[in-house]
Amino acid sequence: MRWKAPLALLCLAAVAVVAVLPRRAPAPRIFAASSLTDALGELCSDYSGGSNRFALNFASSATLARQILSGADAEIFIAADPQWSRLVAKQLRIGEENIVPVASNRLVIASATCTESSADPAALLLKLASYGKIAVGDQRVPVGRYTLEALHSLGCAERLDGNLIHCQDARSILAVVDRGEAAAGVIYQSDALAGRSTRILCDIPPALHTPVVYEAALLRHHTEAADFMKYLKSARASTILDSYGFAALPRRASAGNVASFATDPALPLLSVVWLSFRVAALATAVASILALPLAWQLARNRFRSRSILIAALQVPLALPPVIVGYALLVLLGSKGPIGSLLEQTIGLSLAFNWKGAAVASAAVAFPLALRAMMLSFEAVDPHLEEVAETMGARRLQVLREVTLPLAAPGIIAGMLLAFMRSLGEFGATITFVGSIAGETRTIPLAIHSLLQSPGGETAALKLMLLSIGFAVGAVVAAEIVGRRLAVTRGG
Repeated sequence: MRWKAPLALLCLAAVAVVAVLPRRAPAPRIFAASSLTDALGELCSDYSGGSNRFALNFASSATLARQILSGADAEIFIAADPQWSRLVAKQLRIGEENIVPVASNRLVIASATCTESSADPAALLLKLASYGKIAVGDQRVPVGRYTLEALHSLGCAERLDGNLIHCQDARSILAVVDRGEAAAGVIYQSDALAGRSTRILCDIPPALHTPVVYEAALLRHHTEAADFMKYLKSARASTILDSYGFAALPRRASAGNVASFATDPALPLLSVVWLSFRVAALATAVASILALPLAWQLARNRFRSRSILIAALQVPLALPPVIVGYALLVLLGSKGPIGSLLEQTIGLSLAFNWKGAAVASAAVAFPLALRAMMLSFEAVDPHLEEVAETMGARRLQVLREVTLPLAAPGIIAGMLLAFMRSLGEFGATITFVGSIAGETRTIPLAIHSLLQSPGGETAALKLMLLSIGFAVGAVVAAEIVGRRLAVTRGG
């Protein structure tokens, strides 16, 4: 016991020393558009002399703006669309002197599978569309808005409408094109140059759309962040940006010369809800058809590798949905071993359509349905089945008249869990089939898309309330059905 007093004194001394030690200032945080991923990393490293002191966060400009306006700590915000930097500056009451244009970019048509080239971008796009889908950005994110403006200027927007894959940001377009899942994509020049196998087929004249200008906004006073803002205007920074495919600033990129947000037609909420129910219903049917017999076999049979098999079947439940979506894209995409086989044999394409959205939802909902159904079968007393068999009933008859009725509450609960999980699926869906209006844009994807533009909060809130209502309704329905079945069995 004698050692306790010296140990306590030693701990107090250590706390006192730590308290008086000089604290290192936290690293400045930079929130930047995803198309700056590679270039900004080198800029920060060059500024810091090889030891990057900055904490970087990359996403679409709209997503970053929402995060900042919701209270996320950031010293610098670099947007690929001046509208977002100006919106954040206005909300946070930041003066014009703290907003600096740092770079520009160009739109190009790029592909990893086609070698066509033309000086006429409209003719080239229409020709590429005959080979497959064209990947573009969602019209609510900067790269998508610029692309939509260019397509309207070229006069081919309506003719290409059914052949477009809408991605959530510039890097998502690059990933789709680089994998060959799309015949081509309209993408920033800097991203096209960063692709592993993507090559530029044609430039889109900058005069056809609003200039692509990256603006940096200093959000709060921070010495190192302010110095980095000055560095971004230096010739050294311009050289690095140029090496990554960014262009010199256009003359029109001056303070205050920013176009207003493009008007966007009201999202047809009813069609989004209907599509979500179609996808969820098909996903629930697929997951339940696969889970029901498997759950019965696992509940009634004991074998050496049973635990390993159950664990393997539950893995999608523990994995991030985006990994499940990527695995589906690799296997079932048009270039995947199973996907290409399905297309060649029965003409079935799953990537980037609503059937693929149902498959993605079924993949993440299946473990939930399997678990609920397996527990329900295990709760049925095997002696009741044995009694029925001794009375002359065949095994299939026992399953139909004894086992299934007794396990019905758990089976229905598993189906409802699968349905609600499918209705709320986002990560696997957007990775495997993208966000295509009227085709794969279910409720979660529509909410994400609406939050990418100012003024979309009202429609997004309506969909959120609908989702909550569906979830509450499903839980209540499961409870009611379970009680009625329990009363029926008791009677």
